[in-house]
Amino acid sequence: MFYLAGDKMMAVDVRLSDMCLGKPRLLFDVDNARSNLDVTSDGRFLMTIDSTRTITHLNLIQNWFQELERLVPTR
Repeated sequence: MFYLAGDKMMAVDVRLSDMCLGKPRLLFDVDNARSNLDVTSDGRFLMTIDSTRTITHLNLIQNWFQELERLVPTR
């Protein structure tokens, strides 16, 4: 089980067979994380970060695998 305790992401092992909870442990600090936070089925964390940095542009690469093969040919 994962939960936020202030600005700390915590984890607790849960054993469902007898509803036993383990000792909470710190995973990482999330001092800039907003409330938009989720855990994927494979255990990765997704969250938005509150930042004062302004994004001025975004580079979108379509067909990136073909572009990679063009830039770094394997043959």
